[in-house]
Amino acid sequence: MEVKFRLALILAIVVAATARSETQTATFAPPQGAPTQGARTANDGGSVSTLAFETATFEIPTASCHSATAAPLPDGRLFVAWYGGTREGARDVNIYGATLTSDGKTSEPRVLLDRSRLSRDVWRSIRKLGNPVVYAQGERLFLFVTSVSYGGWSGSSLNVATSDDGGATWSRFRRLRTTPLFNISSLVRAEAVPRSDGGFLLPTYCESATKYGLALAFDAFGRLVDRAKTPIAENARALQPTIAPLSERRALAFLRVEEGGVGVSESLDGGATWRPRPRLPLDNPNASVAAALADDGRLVLVGNPGDGGRARLLVWTADPTDLTRWTAVAELENEPDCEFSYPFLTRWNGELCVVYTWKRKAIKAANLTAILQSGANANAEEETK
Repeated sequence: MEVKFRLALILAIVVAATARSETQTATFAPPQGAPTQGARTANDGGSVSTLAFETATFEIPTASCHSATAAPLPDGRLFVAWYGGTREGARDVNIYGATLTSDGKTSEPRVLLDRSRLSRDVWRSIRKLGNPVVYAQGERLFLFVTSVSYGGWSGSSLNVATSDDGGATWSRFRRLRTTPLFNISSLVRAEAVPRSDGGFLLPTYCESATKYGLALAFDAFGRLVDRAKTPIAENARALQPTIAPLSERRALAFLRVEEGGVGVSESLDGGATWRPRPRLPLDNPNASVAAALADDGRLVLVGNPGDGGRARLLVWTADPTDLTRWTAVAELENEPDCEFSYPFLTRWNGELCVVYTWKRKAIKAANLTAILQSGANANAEEETK
């Protein structure tokens, strides 16, 4: 019996070491936005958007909604999720989901998760639900959800479930172990990025005494196998990282900074380690941003400008080799005393799509590829010096 136990223990150690070795050597999947030789883009009058809509708005069955996320489905629809209730942090907040077709038709939202179900699934008291993130890995859809059992967001945990039928039904949620001690203060906000080994890297962040980003590595079976050896942090008060892979080994992460501005970190080893870079020359009112690589090789950043709150939502672009010069190419929203926030970028049918909070009353989706190609809202600022 003792021999069998020792053999099983040795096997477990070998499997764990193998998994850790694989995730350390894994790189990013080739970025979809990297242009191929001879490819025609919006700048040279080439490719035209295949999505037959520019914007779409989801009808919301709650008084308030926030923190949208999206992922493409195998049947060509876009799956969108968010949290909604009377207000952020209320006990009646649920996670909702709906779909969007390529011609801009939205489905009726339905509840994906409430506190009582999550409590039953993870055998814990659940006080409130927060940010969700969906990610498509082949035909499987992952739903990561932030929850709090005690205290505020600093006491949050991450939970995950999967769906193999386009989000119609979900597996039992399980609580992820993301920190070594109390397993708290783990939240999600931005899209996961695929890796060369079939797994993915999920940006997360800690919101406790210090605020910083982390990257969690999942294998091809969706198992959490490792996390970055260094935080994704421009300083000790940066959070909500969004990762834009530029090559199989290099990526840039852009972060919300508590005192304002946009923080930057860089990885040169497929997301295993990160180092700080200078902040962007863009003002930001301590609000979440989203970033991705466009088809023409430009970096695309969506966020709130200036220090006047979240009443405007802009799209900037820049050359990945020069982060000191950004051009505002489109204005998605602009209305005083309103909130347009928490953009989430994803690729849908090969094109960039953004979903975001619209006045806390609705979730809006925009075909960013079409907007960039048409040069919409030409009255946006010409360039940030």
